Amino acid sequence: MKKALFLLFILPIFSKAQEVKITHPAILGARFSLVDFNAKKPFGSINQMSPGLGLSVIKGLGNHLDWSASVDGSFSDSAVDLKLPDKRLLLQAEWGVRIRMFTTGARLQPFLAGAVGISIFNNNYSAYLPVGMGLQVTLFPDAYMLVNAQYRVTAPKNINTHYFYSIGFSGAITPARKKARSLTKQTILAPGVPVATDRDQDGIPDS
Repeated sequence: MKKALFLLFILPIFSKAQEVKITHPAILGARFSLVDFNAKKPFGSINQMSPGLGLSVIKGLGNHLDWSASVDGSFSDSAVDLKLPDKRLLLQAEWGVRIRMFTTGARLQPFLAGAVGISIFNNNYSAYLPVGMGLQVTLFPDAYMLVNAQYRVTAPKNINTHYFYSIGFSGAITPARKKARSLTKQTILAPGVPVATDRDQDGIPDS
């Protein structure tokens, strides 16, 4: 009885710290986009924007960092300096990273994004560097809505610099991963007192 009371008394001495790394699940989605070659500032007239469709993949790298890849297609007559008499296909593909404000448990996830991509329009090729921000909303487990806004700087100027907006829906194709690293701190006890062990790491000494 005395031994049990003694062990109960010294239990708070043993502290356990746990570092958990949560990786965002891989998600695949489709999105609707608007490309604006005409506006000099964000959120211009929708009537002057070129609608399109795209696919995107996002996969977690850490608690707040993900990589992303996407391909989008739209039809435009203003992607080059000389306005064309008809709309033609604009293809864009990019790879980038995004930094989320919160870990994967948050329902609302604001994020910043940056990438590198390539555009193809009417036999013109141009690289572009998109920077922007967005919001990821968890609709229910493993299903998300993503809203994104970017400013895409092109180089060389074979295709004009432009704004890009999108809204889409994605679903998880792999589960979120969690990695935990346990650090157990033990106090040196008086001689003759056994050191408590916790081999199953449930926070309770084996004894």
